Order: sequence, then structure tokens, then C-alpha cells
Amino acid sequence: MCSRKTYRILGEKLAAAGYPTLRIDYPATVNSAGDSAQLEDGEAWRKAVRRALDEINSLCSPDRIVVMGKGIGGALAMDLARESDLAGLVLLAPIAQGRGYLRELTAWTAMTKPTFLVDASDGPQGGLMAGGFFLSAATTTELKGLNFLKGERSRPDTRCWLSAKIIPETPSSPMC
Repeated sequence: MCSRKTYRILGEKLAAAGYPTLRIDYPATVNSAGDSAQLEDGEAWRKAVRRALDEINSLCSPDRIVVMGKGIGGALAMDLARESDLAGLVLLAPIAQGRGYLRELTAWTAMTKPTFLVDASDGPQGGLMAGGFFLSAATTTELKGLNFLKGERSRPDTRCWLSAKIIPETPSSPMC
């Protein structure tokens, strides 16, 4: 699901309300440099998330940082939280196990073959192709290493914080 525009708009609204925001594209994806099929760094996406955290810290020295991630981004946010002092996480359908996620992508690609005319194995050697998107062998290896269902460090914090602001619907600000 393509949601970059939604997150860009959310980021702009948060920034306008005084909350500094930073949205990233993982290396060799979307608007970043490189060819996703050729990515050879087995920690490239994790490193990108760490660099983004360092960047927002250097740009505005915030008191607290909350990281939001969806899908793979949720898993990478949880991974970042293991080694960083974050005030919180907003996780939208995060993947809990990278291996399981890659199996789901492979199954989805098989089911959609009549539409997209590709197999998961049409991707780079040792990598994966799904819906016309490539994951290199290094990226699939990196994702396989994400597993939040095993080990002592994977237990989630049981605290939960939810904040909402109700904005009344007016002709100039429709609810949607």
C-alpha cells in the first residue's frame, strides 16, 4: 500500500503544530539513491533508521522522540528502540518476524502472478520480487534477522500512551 503522501501530510501537520518530523525512504527504495536489487549492505535499512534518529537529534535537539513505523517500518522502529532512548513508538501493523513476512510476500506474489506476471524468484539472486518491487539478497537477510517474538530483549514495554485531539468539523476543516 502506497502511503507516502499520507505520511508526508501527517508530518507537515505535526511540524506546523510544533512537532519536528522526519520521514525517510530506505536505501535503494522510492526516492533514495541506488538500485534495490543491487543493495549489498546487510544492515542498510537499520543503519538508515539510526542515521535518521541522529539527524533529527542534531537538527533540533528534541526533549523526547517518538518513532512511528508501518509494516517493515514498525519492525525497524522496534529494533531501533532496543538500542535507543525513545519516548515511545507508534506501530501500525508491524511485522513481528521477518522470515514470516518474507514467506507472506512470497505467497502473495504467487497468488497475484496472473495479474503481475512475476514470480518471487524473478528478483535478484537470493532476493525476492513482489508486486514489481525488488528486495536484494542482503535486504532479505536483514529482514530475516528481525524477530520480536524470541528472546529477552523482544518483550514489549507494557505501558501504553494514547493521545487524541478532537477537531470539530467545520466547512474549512472537514473530517476525513
